[in-house]
Amino acid sequence: MSYEAVVPIGMRCYTEIFLKKMGYKKYSCPFDAIFSNSIDDIIYLFENKIEYDKLIHTENIRNNTISQLNKQYGLRTIHTQLNYYNENDYFNTYHLATFAHHNLNDEKVKQHFERCFNRLEIIKERKIKTLFCLFNHTILNERLTLEKINKIKTYLCNHYNCHLLVIEFITYNDSAKYNIVYKDNLLTYIYINNNSIEYENQKDVLKYIFDNFVKINPNELLTYEQMT
Repeated sequence: MSYEAVVPIGMRCYTEIFLKKMGYKKYSCPFDAIFSNSIDDIIYLFENKIEYDKLIHTENIRNNTISQLNKQYGLRTIHTQLNYYNENDYFNTYHLATFAHHNLNDEKVKQHFERCFNRLEIIKERKIKTLFCLFNHTILNERLTLEKINKIKTYLCNHYNCHLLVIEFITYNDSAKYNIVYKDNLLTYIYINNNSIEYENQKDVLKYIFDNFVKINPNELLTYEQMT
């Protein structure tokens, strides 16, 4: 397969972090640091984008717990349709914020995300051959099912010229370092037999998978300048 773009779509920031360390990140995309708790969350954001009227900014919450968390971890943006508990559950409301590392009350951050979502429109309109990557660490999120994965695969392939790579990091009783769960012309679904969130613990098997199954040359991917 010949790809022009590699785009992370969650479930957390580790997909983007790993792809960047491997040399596949050429520009920012909207899901780089978004916390998605489910496949439905991802599809919702593809469909609806930011929805400023449904955002709560932690810098505006007058609560001692939130103020301390803001100082310790930084300002966050909560989406009331996604991972939102309620205004009285401040701890979960903060830690499950959809935009976990961004304050969309800041105009520069808003413009950053608008550019990111615009890149998805460019990819769609130009029918750019894209590898969407979804990495799931099962110590942080629930395990996925093939039914859920097929749901996001169907959505993406109905809108983009793409292939979906799903990797779940999960420790299981087997000597193999990885296992190909499912593969066809639209989807590659792989278990890696290690649930560590540290890139150094995953880099060798990831390199093997990308070299032997994905086969992307980072130098052939579209650049930042070509995606604006």
